Amino acid sequence: GMSWGDGEDAIWAFKVVDEKLFIMRRNVRFRAKPNTPEATAVSLAYSDSVLYVLPILTKSPSSAVLVDMTSVFMNDDQKVGQAIGPGFRFMNDRSTWSSIKNFDENLEVQVNAVYSGSIGIDTVPDSRGVQVGIHYSISVLPPVGSNGYKTRVADDRVGFFLTAIKDFSDDDAPEHFVRYVNRWNLQKLDPSIDLSPPKEPIRFYIENTCPVALRPTVEAGILEWNKAFEKLGFAGAIKVDQEPNDPDFDPENIRYNTFRWITAEADFAMGPSRVDPRTGQILDADIIFDAGFLEGWDSKWESFGPDAQKYFLPNWSPEDELLRAGHIGPAHGRDHNCQYCREMQRQFGYAGAVLMGQGVSANGNLPKELIHEGLKEVVMHEVGHTLGLRHNFKASSWKALKDIGDKESGVREGTVASVMDYSPPNIAADPKEQGLYYSQTLGPYDIWAIEYGYKVISGDEAAELKKIAARGAEEGLDYATDEDTRSFDPDPLSNRFDLGSEPLEFVERQMARSMELIPKVVD
Repeated sequence: GMSWGDGEDAIWAFKVVDEKLFIMRRNVRFRAKPNTPEATAVSLAYSDSVLYVLPILTKSPSSAVLVDMTSVFMNDDQKVGQAIGPGFRFMNDRSTWSSIKNFDENLEVQVNAVYSGSIGIDTVPDSRGVQVGIHYSISVLPPVGSNGYKTRVADDRVGFFLTAIKDFSDDDAPEHFVRYVNRWNLQKLDPSIDLSPPKEPIRFYIENTCPVALRPTVEAGILEWNKAFEKLGFAGAIKVDQEPNDPDFDPENIRYNTFRWITAEADFAMGPSRVDPRTGQILDADIIFDAGFLEGWDSKWESFGPDAQKYFLPNWSPEDELLRAGHIGPAHGRDHNCQYCREMQRQFGYAGAVLMGQGVSANGNLPKELIHEGLKEVVMHEVGHTLGLRHNFKASSWKALKDIGDKESGVREGTVASVMDYSPPNIAADPKEQGLYYSQTLGPYDIWAIEYGYKVISGDEAAELKKIAARGAEEGLDYATDEDTRSFDPDPLSNRFDLGSEPLEFVERQMARSMELIPKVVD
């Protein structure tokens, strides 16, 4: 499935009033130091929201209460209906519980919601009864400070997802907003040694749904990030295990971070994480890959149908298509709507056509090197999101186009400055001189960003963070993200699916290849 909502995790609080249970959404975006006049003012100006009021059915001797939660989940409060189509209404009498799972730290509820509308939908026989599985996840938050987690102030020169809070404690502060980077609670097991394992590593489980032949590539992509953490003194910060053959293992348990391989024919990959909205601590994360990433391109490109032909039209732009998909970062930078995998499917298709034209492939089958290199880079990209990193669409301008084709330097230092960019495959004009199709290791920006977010700082943290961020003008550390990379933004080096320090050179190369390919397609 896909994530829904505004990308922001909500905190619920439960309050008993008379014989009713009030479910409140806590307002954690505004605060002040407790037991101060400012705290009183904040409590008066910014209140919690009352979401639901439920009658208490019975009470236990321990003061626990029993309520019927049906009305909390059997509704269209999330406005899923309007995403299906205009006029689609939630049908309470036809919607049912699908599953309820209870774990030590989280509760997973799934509703088989039914919507009714008059607009025809190709994927269902009758639009008067459209079924949608809606999954709700509720977890227990640890008390702030109970696990040794320390917040880290963000810097806009380094691209992290943020947790923003307005703090009124200091009247003399230049602004009241405090912005924290979203990051894991990574602490050294032995701070006295240079290279120490963490107290608790970030552990991913590769689900058994992942094709066996691709598992080594997936594992390599996840573990590649250890190179950045080793520079900070962490040995084995990230671990990878295969899903155990254990009936008690469940990917929906918040204690497990998983790499999930699904078949939704949606051609996407995403790396959402669950974040404590009070501190920015990442609590768990899952990487979701849709199999259409590798499977769907052939039906479009081998037969070269209308969906493929449009990419050769002179007015088509991949950037415009991504913008139409809503790929614009929100105010707090919490959007996980990553379109990399979907567009990479098209890039794979284009690569297949070009390689057929070069005689590398007789039937459009992609070289195994291209598939595995592309898969590894997307895995690295999505893992970067789960570590808190945002996109960096300026990273592909680090090297000249001719230097990107140098395989030796590409293996050593990467072909682009960051795997958080959207990179197209680099296909050599002469197949005998083919270098890496995709970057296979972290770039200098990735290592620098992880340093900012995860370096253990024992002294003056504010001064040390400023020192790290001040390196942002160095070669290979340029940063520009979603809201810097729209069609009307001024930086010509911040683009999606481009390569090289000279954008026109790359465009001219692609145009020349397309012109060479078109007569062969017609034939």
